[in-house]
Amino acid sequence: MLAPAATREPARVGRDWLIVTLAGLLLGGATFLFHLFHLGWLANSTASWATTAYLVGACAGWSLWRSPLYGAVALWIGLTCWYLSVAVRGEFDWSTLGEAGIWFGAAAVAGAVFGYAGACRRYCLGPFSFLGIGVIGGVLVWEGLYRLFVIAPDVPGNTQVIAGSTMLSCGVLAAVLLPRTFQDRLYALGVAAAVTAIGAPAAPLFQLILSNNN
Repeated sequence: MLAPAATREPARVGRDWLIVTLAGLLLGGATFLFHLFHLGWLANSTASWATTAYLVGACAGWSLWRSPLYGAVALWIGLTCWYLSVAVRGEFDWSTLGEAGIWFGAAAVAGAVFGYAGACRRYCLGPFSFLGIGVIGGVLVWEGLYRLFVIAPDVPGNTQVIAGSTMLSCGVLAAVLLPRTFQDRLYALGVAAAVTAIGAPAAPLFQLILSNNN
């Protein structure tokens, strides 16, 4: 399951937690700046947050249980930075505390899944490698399609069209270029298609949960 012996050495836990912390701080800072410059569509992107957890899992050392934890904690730090910046600006509404709890819960699940997917891409052989690629590729494809066919028709300008096309292209390219063999590329594309199909009903359900909480 694991790649060559060098990756099986004891994890450099201190370095890994530094990666997690910096990734979370960068994510929270970028989210603040995106909102500040009216780029909320990018700050609120599922693909952006999922990719952060994925990269954390890929950059940190391999661990069956720490890799998912790294991804989750990175997203928690990002969310904490974002809510602190909102509070400092005096814009935090305590009525949204329940919504914040839902986002932290979602970050725990997404961070664990994508953190593990990133670790699998770097350190695992066989099906675990292309599964990790297909998972992140599917999220990019799903959000690209969502922006192109759900958001873009109701939003003036071509911002959502550009964003959707870029995410869709990145998702397909990830599944095609990152796997090591032609067969793995086909498998990764299949996993990406499955994740896209799962995401279609999941997003409206999550929005329903948020709206019922407010």
